[in-house]
Amino acid sequence: MNVSRSLLASLIGTLIVTPALYGQTPPAAVPDINPQLTRLEELAKEANELKKTSRWQEFRAKYADAEAIHQQASNELANQQKKLDQAREQLDAALHQAEPPQIMIQGFIAEAIDLDDNVLRAACRRVAAESLPFDPDTKTSHPVHLFKVDANQAHRLLEAIKSRRHLTVRSRPSILALDNQIAEISMGQLVERPKKVRIKADGDVEIDRSSDTVGLTVSTIPTVEANGATRLQLIVNNSSLSGSTVVLASGTKSGDVVSPLIDQVRAQTDLLVPAGMTLLVAIKSPPPNDDSQPAKTSLILLTPHVITPDADADAR
Repeated sequence: MNVSRSLLASLIGTLIVTPALYGQTPPAAVPDINPQLTRLEELAKEANELKKTSRWQEFRAKYADAEAIHQQASNELANQQKKLDQAREQLDAALHQAEPPQIMIQGFIAEAIDLDDNVLRAACRRVAAESLPFDPDTKTSHPVHLFKVDANQAHRLLEAIKSRRHLTVRSRPSILALDNQIAEISMGQLVERPKKVRIKADGDVEIDRSSDTVGLTVSTIPTVEANGATRLQLIVNNSSLSGSTVVLASGTKSGDVVSPLIDQVRAQTDLLVPAGMTLLVAIKSPPPNDDSQPAKTSLILLTPHVITPDADADAR
């Protein structure tokens, strides 16, 4: 009991808000409940001694005294908690007065059929797109290409690719992101599949399942830099069902437990996108499990715009 009391008193002693944090008169310090704790312990010992000798009337009187002290201390702590909650709300409101900058990311996602590197690079040269160094995830050998192009030329770039290969527009997302906060574009479906299997003594099977997103996911953390530029920490994951399965358990009462395999291509980079520029990421889809199916390449164009206070005021 002494250990719990000293720990509780130590924790309560730290919950004092200073005027420097508040900018105004802080609430009163958290009440010291050590006297009540001490008295409650004394009453508990006395009551237990009375219980041993079956002195029930005196026991109930001691217990009633202990309940009254407990209620009084609880009320004091509850009142103080209200003050602490109000203080926390004031601190949150003060923090929110400093609004992080916002970045509008205009996206364009398309899928090209049988797009080889030569056609892609030729289209990029027509609009003076700059090839950027990009190290694909070491776990995959699928190529990933990265280009930077003037935002006004992005449409011409797509038209150049479309003139040589079949191109399907999949999405035109726009994301309003906060500085240094993650934003995500997800296109695909949730696939539930078994992950773990436990076979009980009676032969019954317990299966742990999870849901995985299969498709294209683009995650980015944008940060505002000088001269309207935006730094993008970018992760692109392109996945599909492989058509193969793995056996997690065989010969159970309900038969074999199998889980579908997911192929994925994952790439990650961190780069600076100057104002007025568009980033193009060309990432190959996992190879089709049917040789008669064409190879697909996802084309992801991202154009970040830093929202300035003047632009925000004009929009209103």
